[in-house]
Amino acid sequence: MLRLTFTSAKQVNYDQNGMSMIYFYKVSGSEEEHSFHVVGVTNCSYMTPQEKYIYAQYLFTGAIAYIKQYWNKHKQLPEADEEIRENSNFGTKTNKRIAWNRYHLNLF
Repeated sequence: MLRLTFTSAKQVNYDQNGMSMIYFYKVSGSEEEHSFHVVGVTNCSYMTPQEKYIYAQYLFTGAIAYIKQYWNKHKQLPEADEEIRENSNFGTKTNKRIAWNRYHLNLF
């Protein structure tokens, strides 16, 4: 079993309309920090901070679904430099949102 613990997130690519986030995590048994880069397609330039936070949770939820699917198929995590894209990597759209701070993902 592999356990990922997500510790923080930050928005990147401020000059673009789409919102990109980097979610940081640690693998069980290690203090080394890793990250996933998630690229959203929704124009966030006119969003309030609260709307951006909600959208970032939505992006995180889609990324978690993708990571689980990838793990089940390949038994490894996506490459560190791979961008997880909202339109091409996310499955079915959902209104469910997961907060990333201290979120634990167990992969079997």
